[in-house]
Amino acid sequence: MLLILTNAGMYRGIGGVGKFLLYNVCLLIAAIAVLLRGQIPDPLSIVGATGTFFVGYYVLMLGLEDLFGRRRGQRFVQAALVVLGLIAVVQYGVITPNTSRRLLLFSLVLGLQQWNAAGVILFQSHRAKWKMGLPMAVMLFLLGCGNFVRLVGIHSTGAPSNYLESGFFLQSIVIFTTCLQCGIIVAYVWITMALLRQDLEVQASTDSLTGLLNRRAIEVAANRELQKLRRKSTRVCALAMDLDAFKGINDEHGHRGGDAALVAVANCLRSALRPDDLAARVGGDEFLVILPATNLAMAEVIAEKVRTCVADLEISHEQAVFRVTTSVGFAELTDDSSASWDQLMTHCDRAMYAVKRSGGNQALTTAV
Repeated sequence: MLLILTNAGMYRGIGGVGKFLLYNVCLLIAAIAVLLRGQIPDPLSIVGATGTFFVGYYVLMLGLEDLFGRRRGQRFVQAALVVLGLIAVVQYGVITPNTSRRLLLFSLVLGLQQWNAAGVILFQSHRAKWKMGLPMAVMLFLLGCGNFVRLVGIHSTGAPSNYLESGFFLQSIVIFTTCLQCGIIVAYVWITMALLRQDLEVQASTDSLTGLLNRRAIEVAANRELQKLRRKSTRVCALAMDLDAFKGINDEHGHRGGDAALVAVANCLRSALRPDDLAARVGGDEFLVILPATNLAMAEVIAEKVRTCVADLEISHEQAVFRVTTSVGFAELTDDSSASWDQLMTHCDRAMYAVKRSGGNQALTTAV
């Protein structure tokens, strides 16, 4: 719990910290209830231990939803399992005590809860989240397997009247599941560290105003595309664009008005570009776009789409509504060209400034 709090303090944006701490509190209460067996009434110890386990894994499920996103129906399945488990505990722990039946149903419900919680991670479509959550998913899956092994063993050989005096088999299951529950805590700390690292990487590569890539990130991406270009027979195109008369927007509407225009243009780029295209803000009102595996004819279509999208914008700021246009220059780099990224950008800039000299609001190319 101290590890979780320490990591949560480093990264305050993480979801589900409170719920994961509550899950650990539930495990602690369950352990204390077992520890006090014989010193407090058995029904209280039995219901306190097993019931708190069920509630704890329901809370863990809620925390995982905060981290990885909610999957329809899984929360209701988990809640139904909690209710079923509590009914079984009260029935066979208090009303008609039967250790074998109680442990059978306890193992079944808890195993299903653990597999259901693992499913929140394993069926995650976001690849980065799936990878960072995989260790915890494996721990949860193995915990479920341990409970089903216990279920089979109890079904075959029965259970002792006093669970604390059980033999090697049940003791081994307890040790196995306890180690895995400790593993879940370590896995959660790993997730918090992975999220912190991911957040720092995003901050280092993203323009804070528009959310697009920054200059450093677009240059790294460009070098990656050039390496592909040299390995494969492919093409790369790039766009350089600059907003027309942007100083006038700042003078008339203030810098916040200019910021509103930049954000609107960034959103326009996101809607006009393809999923694999990369856009960056590299200066005040300067933008660069990399178009992987794209020939000059396709680049012209995309450049015109971007230009039209920007020209159609109506930007609202305070009480004013204004428009903006852009000058776009684009060029192509082929596998048989010896030109570098800097040379490609030089040609894009040359075309863009030719547009600006002619009045702006056009897309123009020049050969590399």
